[in-house]
Amino acid sequence: MKELFATLRKNRTPYMSFYLFYIVASLILSACVIVGQVLVGDMGQAAFQFDTTAIFQFLLILTGVMVIRAVFSALSVLLLERFTGKVEYSFRVNFANFILRQPFAKFEKTNSGENLSTFTNDLPQAAQLVSNGILLMVSDLMLLFVALGYMFYLNWLFTLIFVAMFPILALLQTLISIPIQKIQKVVTDTRAGFNTVVNDSLQNPATVIAYAL
Repeated sequence: MKELFATLRKNRTPYMSFYLFYIVASLILSACVIVGQVLVGDMGQAAFQFDTTAIFQFLLILTGVMVIRAVFSALSVLLLERFTGKVEYSFRVNFANFILRQPFAKFEKTNSGENLSTFTNDLPQAAQLVSNGILLMVSDLMLLFVALGYMFYLNWLFTLIFVAMFPILALLQTLISIPIQKIQKVVTDTRAGFNTVVNDSLQNPATVIAYAL
């Protein structure tokens, strides 16, 4: 997390106000999800008892909760996409400036396909990680915390059993994801090599034609 904030500061991306808003919005959305599920259950109980007055009241409350959820969800998605665009643009501009400041001798030794692969593949993935990846994880954590709070309110003993099993589930997920990450790295390296071959294949004939060699 420290490296994330350092990267954003290095690329001159304002992030603190947006991050605070996104965390608050995630808490509100998480609360709306839990309250909505509770209201649906209560409505089912009222329907079982043929209590039309309670059903109507629950329906009004559920409508209000859904409106709040829709508003904050729309704002979160809109501002998140805007923030992602700013981050990716900042990354691309700083990468271009870095390339332009390189000495020609060093730039000549670097494979053209490597820089092209970094610009077209690595930078968008880095921007997605800094924006979408981290913030979606924060949103899931907010939902988990709110759900755990409500679970403790309902039955603290069963909730403690669930929390005790959570590290085991996280370990299993990590063990499964490690081979996938290795395969993803191989795919990324292969794509970079393919981009190198394609770029050199297209650039060399163009150079020959341009200089009539």
